[in-house]
Amino acid sequence: MMDVAKPLYVAKLRRARAAWVFDLRPVTLVFATIVLISVTSMLYLTQASRVAATGYDISRAEDRRARLERRQQVLLADIAKHQSLKRIEAEATAKLGMAPAPPPQYLRVRAPAVDVDAAVQRAEHEAQHLPRTWRERLAAAMRLSSAR
Repeated sequence: MMDVAKPLYVAKLRRARAAWVFDLRPVTLVFATIVLISVTSMLYLTQASRVAATGYDISRAEDRRARLERRQQVLLADIAKHQSLKRIEAEATAKLGMAPAPPPQYLRVRAPAVDVDAAVQRAEHEAQHLPRTWRERLAAAMRLSSAR
C-alpha cells in the first residue's frame, strides 16, 4: 500500500504548488480557450496565405519562363534567317556592291618541270657508257661487248 501512497502524495504536492491552474473559473477557461483557438487560427491563416502567395509566384515564374522560351525560339529563327546564304549573297550585292566571281579559267600546263638532280645523274650515267638494259648488262658481264 505504500507504493500507491507515494505517487498520490507527489500528485497532491504538485496540485498544492500550482493551485491557480486547478482553481480556474469557467470565464477564465472560456477566455483561455478563445485565445488558444484564435492563435491557432491566425497561424493557420498565415500559413495558408503564404502557400497561396507562393503558388502565385510559381505561376508567374512559369508564365515568364514560357514567354522567354517563345522569345528564344523567335530569336533562333531570326539567327537562322540572317545566316542563310541567299540573304548573305543578296546583302553583299545590294549593300556592299559585290558581284559574283567569274568562273575560273584553267591553263593547260606541259610536262612537269624537270628534276635537275635526276637529269644530272642520267647525263653522268650516259657519259660513262654504262649498260642500261639487262641485255647490255649481261653482255658486259660476259665480256662479249666492249661497252666500257
